[in-house]
This record gives sequence, structure tokens and C-alpha cells, in this order.
Amino acid sequence: MINLDPIIEQVEHVKQQESWEQLVTEGLVCRENKDNSTWDLGDLALRVEKMYGVDSLGKFSIDININKHSLQQYRRVAKAFPSETRSKLLSHRHHLILAGQENRFALLKECEDKGTTTSQLEMQYSHNPQSQMIRKDVLVCETCGKLIVNPKNICLGHQ
Repeated sequence: MINLDPIIEQVEHVKQQESWEQLVTEGLVCRENKDNSTWDLGDLALRVEKMYGVDSLGKFSIDININKHSLQQYRRVAKAFPSETRSKLLSHRHHLILAGQENRFALLKECEDKGTTTSQLEMQYSHNPQSQMIRKDVLVCETCGKLIVNPKNICLGHQ
């Protein structure tokens, strides 16, 4: 008698796999939730600072268990971009990178129009260029589909 259990398990596994589009959609929702949370924390930090003074942010960060530096950064971005000026299309990180620029509102609009990524913005406006990551093209073996990672362009499957 033939045991069909492994085949049935494989079919069930394939049925349960999510499409790329489903995963991307879920990722975008998570990013949007994170952005909203970051904006909310920045706005809240502005209110705390206004009501209790700048020195209160340290205690506030401890009480809500958030790194003080992060909270100060969120506050700085929220102050630079009041809610009515924030782009709905771009991430909080876009705003963070542009927050110190005098013409930040025009730059934000330009990023929307051109579809500028945060990596592109960091290359142009980062105050700490030595910490920027340089992205390299990824090569994939046409024969086996494995990544090519060594300088001789030999894939992992053909070494």
C-alpha cells in the first residue's frame, strides 16, 4: 500500500502559502502602523515638552519604556513636520532624513513626485556618510538559482 501522507502534506503546504502580493500588503500595513505609532510618539513628546519642559522627556521615556534618544528624534521630526504638512505617501524615515533641511517641504514634495527612496535620501542628506550602507547588486546563478557571493562569480551550488 502506498503512503500518500507526504504528498497530502505537500499539497496542503502549497495551499497554505501566501502570495507575494499578500505578504507585501501585510508588510505595508505593518510599516504604516509603525509610522503612525512613531508620529504619535513624536506628537506626544511635543505635548510633554510643552507642558512639563524639555527635561521631562527623560523621565517620560523611562515611564513608557522607550529609548530617550529615539523619543527626542520622534519629537524633532514631529516639530519639523506639523501634522498637516506630513506626506501620506512617504514613510516617517523620509521625514526624519529631511527634518533638518530648510527647504524640507519642497524636498518632501519632490520625493513624492519622483518616488525617492530613503536610501537615496540618506546618500544625499545624511550627516554621517561613513555609516551609510552601499547596496551591491545580487547575482543569481542562471543554472541553479543560488546566490553568487564570491569575487570569482562562482555560485554556491557549483563550487
